[in-house]
Amino acid sequence: FRQAPRVLWILPALVFISFLLPSPGLASRIVINSEDQYNFALKMMEKGEYLIAVGEFERFIQFFPHDRKIPEANFLIGVCYLKAKDYENARNVLQGTHSKYPDTEVGGKAPPTQERGALQACLGEDAFPQMEGGLPDL
Repeated sequence: FRQAPRVLWILPALVFISFLLPSPGLASRIVINSEDQYNFALKMMEKGEYLIAVGEFERFIQFFPHDRKIPEANFLIGVCYLKAKDYENARNVLQGTHSKYPDTEVGGKAPPTQERGALQACLGEDAFPQMEGGLPDL
C-alpha cells in the first residue's frame, strides 16, 4: 500500500523534467551561410576591428574549408594582423598563405605599400613578389 504513492509521485516528476529538456522539434536552427560569414568578417575589417575580423575569417575557414575564398580569407587574416600591428602573426600567416596557395592571386600578392616597410622588416625583401594593382578592393 505504501508503494502506490511513491509511483504516483515519480510520474509527474518525469513529466516535469521532460518539459525542462530542449525539444528538437521546438529548437530553432542556426544556419551559417558562407557568403554571409565572409562578408561579416570583411565588415569587421572595414570597421577597423581587425582582431575580431581575424576570428571571423578563421570561423569562415573552419566552417567552410572547401570554399573558393579560403586563400583570400587566409591572406586577409594576415592583412588584419598587419593593420593591428601584430607583425609576428602577420609574417606567419602571410608566409603560410604564400606557401600554401602559391598559384593563386593572393598567394603571390604583395602587402599594401604603407605597411610594406614594417612587414619587410620581419619577412625580408623577397618574401612576396610584387604584383601590379596591389590588394583587391575590399
